[in-house]
Amino acid sequence: MKLTYNWLKEFIDIPVSPLELKDIFPKIGLEVDDFQYMGKSLEEVVVGKIESIRKHPDADKLSLCMVNDSENTNQIVCGAKNMKEGDSVVLAKVGANLPNGIKIKKAKLRGEESFGMLCSLQELGLADKSDGIMILPACAPVGEHFRDYYGLDDYMYSLETFANRPDHMGVIGIARDLSVYFNTKLKVKEIPYLNSKPSKEFEIKIENSEDCPRYIGRYVKNVSKTDSPEYIKNRLVACGMRPIDFLVDVTNYVMLETGHPMHAFDARYFPLKKVVIRKSEGEKFKALNEKEYSLSKDDIVIANEKETVAIAGIIGGQESEIKDDNKEIFLESAMFDHKRIQSTSRKISLKTDSSQRFEKDADINMAMYAMKMASYLINKYIPEAEFYEIIDSYSKEHQGVYVDFDIEKVNSYLGVKVEKQELESIISRLPIKEVSQNRYEVESCRKDLNIPVDIIEEIAKFYGYDKISKKSMIMEMLPYYNQMENMFVLTDKMVAMGFYEIKNLSLTSEKQDDNVIESINPLNEDMRYLRQNMYKNMLNTIEYNAKRGVEDHAYFENGRTYLKNENEYKEKKVIAIAVSGSAFLDPGDKIPYSYLYLKGIIERLLSGYELEFVSEDLPEYLHPGIAAKIRCSGKNIGVIGKIHPSLGSKYYSDVYYAEIYPEAFPAKKNIVVGTVSRFPDVKFDLSLLVPEGVESAVIIDTIKALNIKEISDVHLYDEYIGENIPEGKYSLTYRLLFSHPDKTLDDKQINKTIDSILKNLNEKGIGLR
Repeated sequence: MKLTYNWLKEFIDIPVSPLELKDIFPKIGLEVDDFQYMGKSLEEVVVGKIESIRKHPDADKLSLCMVNDSENTNQIVCGAKNMKEGDSVVLAKVGANLPNGIKIKKAKLRGEESFGMLCSLQELGLADKSDGIMILPACAPVGEHFRDYYGLDDYMYSLETFANRPDHMGVIGIARDLSVYFNTKLKVKEIPYLNSKPSKEFEIKIENSEDCPRYIGRYVKNVSKTDSPEYIKNRLVACGMRPIDFLVDVTNYVMLETGHPMHAFDARYFPLKKVVIRKSEGEKFKALNEKEYSLSKDDIVIANEKETVAIAGIIGGQESEIKDDNKEIFLESAMFDHKRIQSTSRKISLKTDSSQRFEKDADINMAMYAMKMASYLINKYIPEAEFYEIIDSYSKEHQGVYVDFDIEKVNSYLGVKVEKQELESIISRLPIKEVSQNRYEVESCRKDLNIPVDIIEEIAKFYGYDKISKKSMIMEMLPYYNQMENMFVLTDKMVAMGFYEIKNLSLTSEKQDDNVIESINPLNEDMRYLRQNMYKNMLNTIEYNAKRGVEDHAYFENGRTYLKNENEYKEKKVIAIAVSGSAFLDPGDKIPYSYLYLKGIIERLLSGYELEFVSEDLPEYLHPGIAAKIRCSGKNIGVIGKIHPSLGSKYYSDVYYAEIYPEAFPAKKNIVVGTVSRFPDVKFDLSLLVPEGVESAVIIDTIKALNIKEISDVHLYDEYIGENIPEGKYSLTYRLLFSHPDKTLDDKQINKTIDSILKNLNEKGIGLR
């Protein structure tokens, strides 16, 4: 959404400069994509008047124009053909630097001196292309700076809007939010009453009110052709729209101001004065952009009694556009089903300014204001126009949204004490109204306020996030199985550690034993039984990919296994994880997957839980010497190990496999979440000589027991047994991650910490390699 500083000032008093306003937009949820001074490079550009024109004596395509700028009359050599004596033009004087990069200098063209340049819209940066120079109205004051005359002494903002904020697609909606922020009154324009004739001329028929809950129309006669006022043209250009003609410009201008799309039809295309809003008949439709679209029977169209004249909410028809000889128009301001508009727009691959607003579910109550505003502007610039009464076909009144909200609970949500008087002040400025105690009605312009926390979020935004101090918070960690049920949580964690999520069918052709559950009516023989385990699916996936050239595998699946014990059926949730091949830790740093690597993955995935790895009562599909059960608080919550060699394949190397049983996890616990450092982490690899029989966990526990706050993570990075390693020992390398909230740590501080770690490890017979 693009808009200008001065346009906003028509609706609110802005107590800050344009540059300061740019920094305020993000505070109310509007990111600024672009910010420009519209009058840049126009300092030496003024309004001039052509006093005389004569041919260049030595160039047939050039003319010599004598142009008055109120101070001097200078000769300008010009190649355009669309000007005449007496025209008001845009003169770039010597010394001007135009937006397109041209620097104006005194020049001599084919022997004739030129003291400036007559500018086109393109050269002024107001259009992508233009034919001829820009001709201004005869009343344009000679000598006035062009940027002042044309309204370019202004600032343009390009703002990123969100799908749930259709009100931000119009100047009024953005001004409304700023009025809350600045605690100023929103100045909604008063629209004078128009004398209108009884509306017996036109009839509106809506075949399905779900597709079009409201359609407002107005018939206008005696509409003469006129030019758009400069301020409308200027604002359209600033917002990235091309001025076309007065009626089109008015509807576009109103759309930008209100956020509600409008359309003007040539009324002659409704010969029986009947407007029908219906489903398409599957016809082909030629639109204003001269393209033909194939419509489906689900698309909404505007039609007369015989044919389609517009694709509702998206684009008008080529035949029904307003022609130069037109004297009668029919104005439309409607509300269409946003899902239907979105569907049609996607199917025909056409997005317009209109469709983008309807897709976001525009404000149904703004439709009438938009109609009245467009009528007012047409009447202002074409006073002889004859208006008929507005026809408002409204199937049912808009049902307001009500939110039960207790102001006393705001501070507990925000974690900061906001005085009740200030809370009440913010709430009074929001587009909500208290209808009974703790019950608020939300205005139709705010589709995003549906539950109490939506209102609390608005309060936090306008109170100021910068006033809410940073601090560590106590966060209640849900039982882990509840998190696992949330696929987004699981997927994010596993993908962040380099894993790919897979999905296998729960149906299989394999009958392992009599406890298998058989489908009564299987789709085919390969889908007769419910699976009793997940490791076979995982091995099949690895083999399938290995046959196709994949060497390294890291997969996980969130699924279920199914068992039968006599007449009792059991469904078990399982998180299956498997690795084979090698892992990439850093660019160019590749190590083979191992039992210890997978164990580290499990520990990281289940961080916050105290885990035990016990080698007893292991499943037969795991290697008996390289496997363990995973326990937490005395409960078996999973298994981990190397797949038994008897289940191997020639297509892949060793496979390490783990299962986690989400439903077996202990009760929830509290964890403290700290502030993330804004300074870079420092990695330090510590290689140790470890006596045989000393487990890796002993070393990690020793380092963690020192409670060194600068160490944010420690994990086993590499294992080596071989040449240059003393007998009875092996080498383990640990990667330590150092961070500090207030500074980047240097070598001296890190080495001091390493010395402390080695001193404690030496007591256990562990030394530096």
